[in-house]
Amino acid sequence: MSKIFTSGHVYQQRLSTCRSCEEYAQTLKICKACGCFMPAKAKIANIRCPKDKWMEVYGTEDKEPTTFTMTRVTSEKSKKERSDELYRQADHLKTEYEKLILEAKKLNGID
Repeated sequence: MSKIFTSGHVYQQRLSTCRSCEEYAQTLKICKACGCFMPAKAKIANIRCPKDKWMEVYGTEDKEPTTFTMTRVTSEKSKKERSDELYRQADHLKTEYEKLILEAKKLNGID
């Protein structure tokens, strides 16, 4: 069964994005585009911003997902270390993909 809440990290990212948006009413903490109370809405994993400034998530761990670092370049890492890291991330994404496919099949009554 899927968890319904985002991780603390994703929650903070979403709220930060909302706070910098022209549609955000700071005093009431609501989005003028959708009318939602953002401290509550930003915590729900499978929901998105009406302006597509943030999307649904499926990871619910309380740490930064490794896939967020894919485009960061750090001069301290060698090409081999970076390559190994990308392979690990790809393996992780493959595993998550397979889990989602299985969940979709179960929802459709396919085993």
